[in-house]
Amino acid sequence: MRKVHLLMSLLVFSLLFACQGGGRGGSQTDDSDDDLPAPESISKVTFYIENSESMFGYVSSNTEFVSVLTELAQKSDLVRSNTAYDFNFINGRQLQITPIGNDAGRLAALLNREGFRKGDITNSNLNAMFEQALASAGADSISILVSDGIYDVGKQSDPLNALVNEGKSLRTRFIQRLMKENLQTLLVQFSSQFRGDYFPGMGGSIRGINQERPYYIWIFGNSELLTKHFSEQYLSQLPGYQNMARFFVISGFDVPYEAVAHDSRGSYKTDRSRKHVLTGISTDRNTREFQFSIATSYREVPYPSSYFLDAGNYTTSPNYEVVKVSPGKELSGLLYNALPFEPTHLVTVKAVGNPAGELHVNLKYAFPGWIEESTTENDRNAPVDTNTTFGFKQLTQAIREAYMDVSKKENIAGFRIMIQN
Repeated sequence: MRKVHLLMSLLVFSLLFACQGGGRGGSQTDDSDDDLPAPESISKVTFYIENSESMFGYVSSNTEFVSVLTELAQKSDLVRSNTAYDFNFINGRQLQITPIGNDAGRLAALLNREGFRKGDITNSNLNAMFEQALASAGADSISILVSDGIYDVGKQSDPLNALVNEGKSLRTRFIQRLMKENLQTLLVQFSSQFRGDYFPGMGGSIRGINQERPYYIWIFGNSELLTKHFSEQYLSQLPGYQNMARFFVISGFDVPYEAVAHDSRGSYKTDRSRKHVLTGISTDRNTREFQFSIATSYREVPYPSSYFLDAGNYTTSPNYEVVKVSPGKELSGLLYNALPFEPTHLVTVKAVGNPAGELHVNLKYAFPGWIEESTTENDRNAPVDTNTTFGFKQLTQAIREAYMDVSKKENIAGFRIMIQN
């Protein structure tokens, strides 16, 4: 199988696959549905499972890949709510969709090499798959695309530049979509045993391998529905789970915060007449340092908890630094009960200069580090490893840039505290 050039499909990537959603970011058209309430439950899930030859290695036996798909095909909370399912195989240079019905048992029976031999297994067109999956996500319906995520740039003289250029086209299509819709893209990386042929995205020799290989699941739909039904807790318990990322338009999240004397050095007083003002500060008499924590609640922000706990995802004023982030449950009972909200996290900041002044702490919209670690830029003759996918960073960066452009924001949340001697 050869994965085909993406540019052709990008030219036909259209806005006809728009879905209906709740609150949105960006410009609005006259037929905007902003006033409609967000859907409360998922009415339909449409699966698109790539079944080109590059995927056969995942169904060589009862692999983690098979286990994850059979679980998602009969997710218990969706079964209880009588959610409709629609399962499809998808492949081909000219997209071929093979409907396989709504029976999870029939799907399970086809998750093998013989069952995968449907449609044009010799070719695939990843961006056309994206278009089809997005077309099926609307209102209270979501879609799920399953693929190895390998892009083929064929015989390009500069394959990486070709990827970047195609990514720009993909970014444009996402921007046009996000200007109208509250669309969340949930990306989940899994790992599974793979025994079959590896087809390099850059071309070259096909190689038979028997090892762990990553694959990816993209879920598209209303942001509130995806956050509610596909939590990190649920996904992380599936076999072979590795990482996840959510892409959504940043809007006015309610992120309350208060300065607290947790893991503190030195002392301060709060100003009851002015919120977020600290007065009478003094440094620790032994270390001469000033340090305190900011208690906050990220409950409205649909990011994985690991993102909030990474101190590298925060920026501060030049005279401070974030030294650590810990779960809110570590706050002492007295301080915990005194807060007007239930904290999820504690951001500990330390002065690296004169502590007086206006302290700015921001949770930035950072590019997930695991995506870069999961990317290779040359798979033509290099050994096939167990962790990376050709061109994966370029694809994901294009999607992220689209969300950032529509959001018009570089930060997800921000804290401002005035500190006075």
